[in-house]
Amino acid sequence: MALSDSSTANIWRKNMLKPKKLCKGDTIGIVGPANYAPESQYRNGIENLKKLGYKIKTGRSCSTSWYNFAGRDQLRADDINEMFHNKNINAVLCLRGGYGSCRIIEYINFDIIKNNPKLFIGYSDITTLHCAFSEVSGLATVHGPMLMSNIADKFDEFTKNSFLNIVEGRADCLSNPPGEEIKVLVQGSCKGAITGGSLTLASDTLGTEYSLNAKGRILFLEDINEYTYKIDKMLCHLKHCNIFNDCEGVILGDFKNCNKEKNGDFDLTEVFSLFFKDYDKPVIYNFKAGHCFPTATLPFGAECKLSAKKNSTLIKILEQVVF
Repeated sequence: MALSDSSTANIWRKNMLKPKKLCKGDTIGIVGPANYAPESQYRNGIENLKKLGYKIKTGRSCSTSWYNFAGRDQLRADDINEMFHNKNINAVLCLRGGYGSCRIIEYINFDIIKNNPKLFIGYSDITTLHCAFSEVSGLATVHGPMLMSNIADKFDEFTKNSFLNIVEGRADCLSNPPGEEIKVLVQGSCKGAITGGSLTLASDTLGTEYSLNAKGRILFLEDINEYTYKIDKMLCHLKHCNIFNDCEGVILGDFKNCNKEKNGDFDLTEVFSLFFKDYDKPVIYNFKAGHCFPTATLPFGAECKLSAKKNSTLIKILEQVVF
């Protein structure tokens, strides 16, 4: 199914669709929108979810491969369409990221998603789908752990509790793991729903019908394995597209292995401090969400309040992302 016309791009702002919270005994459907993973790499993750009281249904993309993808493009999209359409599935959790979500957008049935709102969980390459589901279907989603990437063998207590608090609808704030300081670049406070994800993937959506929309929202960004000059370049691209003018504040998450290519380059801290030195909206960094362990789960689409103060930063959840 082709994307709807551009008039649908702002549907989220008027009529955000909240999924139902996850309850013990509910069924989680597993899909692979991007790269393939053999069962041996995620089998333990299924057992971990069962121990939490959930039932599991795996899609065809969890046992299929095509090149490095979890099946052909149409199959991966059909898996998502079918999981949303299936009344017995309560949440849709991504197998892993990597690459491939952008290849399946044209096969997603956004009407099915709009008419069957349910929890959709993932990060990294899944950023493409977060943006599309938000802007085309008006669905609030969850930036959180994936089956192989986190739940299979790195499902520590902080990551698990952060995930459960969001999907079960009892979170009151977003925080870092003990001992990890949230740092402040620009002090201030703001309110708005959180949006964003991988800086690389969010940047790639710009100019499309499912483009990142930060207007009136708090922008969250993270990334992995990018040289610092590329981080700077992508931030400039977002700036030139008015993303930083549109948003209410910025949360910079984990930027794992984002190092200098050459000795003369900015380091990561310098990229952020120089880029935001004249910014007049709250900006924090070192928020542990993204490609890090432990990692926090974020509610995309739920109203939050960011209070960025030296030695006293708080991200308060004003409404749950689920009902």
